[in-house]
This record gives sequence, structure tokens and C-alpha cells, in this order.
Amino acid sequence: MIGCTRTERDRLMLALMYGCGLRVSEIIGLTWNDLRPHGDGGKATVFGKGSKTRVVLIDV
Repeated sequence: MIGCTRTERDRLMLALMYGCGLRVSEIIGLTWNDLRPHGDGGKATVFGKGSKTRVVLIDV
């Protein structure tokens, strides 16, 4: 499915959803300020279901 996307943005969104276990609402709510470098990858502060905030590690 990721390989069938037409744009880089869609490919990135699907990869984040699959690789980090994020929901669509969490992905579209992300801003640049929510993303930080962490080792070789990064981390994202996600505002999710139930008004809970969590930190998700992004592996490269």
C-alpha cells in the first residue's frame, strides 16, 4: 500500500501510521514543533484518543 501512493506526503503519512502505530487523527494533528531528533531517528509528541498525550519513537 505504501508503495502505491502517488505523493511523498502520502507515503510519509502511511509509513508513520504503520511504523509508529499512529491513528489518522494523530497524524493530521502533528506539527513541526511535535517532532524532535532522537538518536538516529526521532520522536513525536502525539495528542491522541481520550485527550492523552504520548511520545512515540520514530526509527529510521
